[in-house]
Amino acid sequence: MGRTIQVYTNAPVVELFVNGNLVGSKTVHWYSWAEFTNVTFEAGSVTAVAKSAGGASLVNHTRHTAGSATAIVLAVDVPNVAAGTGQALVLDGQDTGMVRAMVVDSRGTVVPSSAHAITFSVSTGPGRIIGVGNGDPACHENNKIAVRSAYHGLARAIVQVNMNSAMPASIRHRLAQIDSESGQYTVLVHPGDEENYSSVSEGITVSASSPGLASANITIPVTNDIDRHNVLATAKAWMTASHA
Repeated sequence: MGRTIQVYTNAPVVELFVNGNLVGSKTVHWYSWAEFTNVTFEAGSVTAVAKSAGGASLVNHTRHTAGSATAIVLAVDVPNVAAGTGQALVLDGQDTGMVRAMVVDSRGTVVPSSAHAITFSVSTGPGRIIGVGNGDPACHENNKIAVRSAYHGLARAIVQVNMNSAMPASIRHRLAQIDSESGQYTVLVHPGDEENYSSVSEGITVSASSPGLASANITIPVTNDIDRHNVLATAKAWMTASHA
């Protein structure tokens, strides 16, 4: 039985190739997509080429058949300049980032059949794992622990800063007076003690591992510059850059 392949693009024409052989060409109508039916599966590659109305190639995208899972690769989705979510997490005791884990083969291709259980941890830096996910609406695994099975080869960790050194000194002074957790979950840096925590500027290093796979680490940048990197400032910078 053939496969159905849908290609989404704002180009007017799409050509589809399987292992370099032309499958066909489709016209893409406004706010629609190109759909190729009864495509015979062959291990290797499938390439979509977007073309102009005059036949000029505009852009192409290739997907490869995945091999056996060999390793985990990590990426920081938040903060991420390209996604408009900023450059760093603010050390305000609340800011939160997202790390994506991808199970890949020896060529770095995501293995969509992977359901490996991935364990996340913070190896160094002022952060903690507060949740996990994988995008599977039918998954009923605990969201509040540091282990998650991959769905289509993907899983995610939610990482929160566990230090407050970025809020104004007056606010931190008042928090110290009413701090009920006594630093158990969040390190409250008292005004004047900032120099003793200078090493945290190196960021939050997140690790991911699973039996049988090469593990991975990635570092999330952090900052005390709350005026430049707060939510509103980040959104304003993104809007300014995107309209430049």
